[in-house]
Amino acid sequence: MLRLGKKNRRSKDHRAELQAVLGEAEVPTFPASVIRSLEALRSPDSAATDVASVLGMDPGLTVRLLKLVNSAGYSPARPVTSVDQAVAVAGFAAVESLVLSVGVNTILPSTRVEGYEPAQFWRAASRRATIARAFADELQPATSSLSFTAGLLQDMAIPLLAVARQDYRPLLIEWHNGGDDLHQLEAETYSWVHGQVGEWLCLEWDLPIDLARAISGHHDIGAEAVPAGVQLAAPLREQDRPDIVDLVVDRARDEFGLETDRVVSLIEQASSDADDVAMLFV
Repeated sequence: MLRLGKKNRRSKDHRAELQAVLGEAEVPTFPASVIRSLEALRSPDSAATDVASVLGMDPGLTVRLLKLVNSAGYSPARPVTSVDQAVAVAGFAAVESLVLSVGVNTILPSTRVEGYEPAQFWRAASRRATIARAFADELQPATSSLSFTAGLLQDMAIPLLAVARQDYRPLLIEWHNGGDDLHQLEAETYSWVHGQVGEWLCLEWDLPIDLARAISGHHDIGAEAVPAGVQLAAPLREQDRPDIVDLVVDRARDEFGLETDRVVSLIEQASSDADDVAMLFV
């Protein structure tokens, strides 16, 4: 289960930092329906029927939840046709992960600019999320939902940065064309990196603190605050690069002791499952 954020856990300095990076662009806010759904999911007094009642008021969330629960990743014995059933099948942690992800997807820019193509971005994020979850199930099952969400949202600052800053777009193009890792390109150019901006967004939106830490440190191999699944899936790019997959395979073997054949199998199966996830966001 994701640990909840607290509005006063840290100072509001992140707000000034975030606005300085984004310039004149507005920091987006969550839709009211998503906030209500998250409140219901986070309440210790909520039963599955209570959550389903709140979710049912948002047709968009309802459709996406039913699509997810009826996908190959859950493989229900018979089709799930109601929100109550969907919550029961998926569980609170998975539903919260979906609501968070849909909320972020809804408010991030859908405008195509140089270096950022929304459909390609979300397909890559979906693949990274399913691979992160697969590694988590193998290595740290308790972090499965967190790994999926962090894998999906680790680059959520990129669309905002791409739309807000013209000077950021050449870095994205270089990265897409096979240049150094984006994290490294940013560190050489700015006083911040996109994972850090993603953490500030989490704090601004009062998202779970463990999610904020996983997003902030997704490139930090060995970081205690970052689940193994997130660390391993983090290098994957929007382009299907064999050398990057080889890097993931080597890290899984050297850092976490997984056999190469097992890693390849996990990646292949998770990549197949990613299509079901991508249809929720593209």
